Amino acid sequence: MRGLFFYELKKLCNVKTVIIFICLMLLKLCTLFIYTPSEYDFNTEFYRNYTELLYGEPTADKERYILSEKARLDGIWDRKTEMDELYRSDDITLDEYIEFNNEYSAALGQIGAFAKIYDKYEYFKTLSGKTPWYFYDLDTADFLCKYGTDILFVLFLVIFGLRFWDYDRLCGCLLSVAAQPIDKLKLVRIKCSVLLTVALIGGVLSFGTDIIIFCQRCGISALCMPICSMEEFAGCDHNVTVLVYMLMVFFIRTVWSMVLCVMLCLIHKLLANMYACIAISAAVILLPMMFSSQLPEPISTILIGSQLTGSAIACSKLTQSLIAAVVTVILFSSAIYLLERKRSPQK
Repeated sequence: MRGLFFYELKKLCNVKTVIIFICLMLLKLCTLFIYTPSEYDFNTEFYRNYTELLYGEPTADKERYILSEKARLDGIWDRKTEMDELYRSDDITLDEYIEFNNEYSAALGQIGAFAKIYDKYEYFKTLSGKTPWYFYDLDTADFLCKYGTDILFVLFLVIFGLRFWDYDRLCGCLLSVAAQPIDKLKLVRIKCSVLLTVALIGGVLSFGTDIIIFCQRCGISALCMPICSMEEFAGCDHNVTVLVYMLMVFFIRTVWSMVLCVMLCLIHKLLANMYACIAISAAVILLPMMFSSQLPEPISTILIGSQLTGSAIACSKLTQSLIAAVVTVILFSSAIYLLERKRSPQK
């Protein structure tokens, strides 16, 4: 059985497959050169300056600074109309008016950035039992909000997974050349094990490229920041760092990639047609992703397309996602077993 496993593994992981996988990972890395940062309605350099000044956990001194800075900027904003009136009525000199306008112009660039800081300050006060940090989080939040389905890896898994099942035409080729009769169910289990192994190894390598891209865009230090520091992840109950959050997302995506492998087996057993299998697999994966916001929660939890995004972590639905994965695998495996039993010649 061990020899058969490595035979099937070698059959799937041939030179062509490995080269295509490497090319897909290089294609993913190429996104570093075509990445366009999100646009914001405030000056990001001022925001960076504020976060560098406040860097670290909230403290009493930082709170006093935020409140005093808010009072200063609010005062400048409120005085604008007053200073215009005073200048028109000749109650202040031109030099005083110009000095105030210079101060006002400088504050305009800071007001939008500080509003983001103050919103973060208010958000931090709502957290209990967590340790948020002030840091420059714009790039990190932008990356993690888009950190969903690994499209290239899923595409690779679907196409090469189905080709792998289609290779022997329901195991007929291997059964005809084997020195000894091979039980079809045993062979199906071996082929599933091979595909699951490839999904795990490929997922790890793909996750490695995600880490490289993240570090290039956001910096290595951002991996150590608490995920609760970003308002976009207020719904995540896990008090973990960005790195641990990404590992948890990777874990969920890998689990559901393995569920996908079992699903590919079932679809091929039912249809035995490569193109029909690809079309059905694409529909099963893409439709839930496209309409995830319209789907009620219990349904989205059990759909492969929704779970391949790893969104269960952001929504704190890790346990439900794992239970749904186990139940789905049991149902798919049972269906495969019944199909093979039905098609096996009666003794």
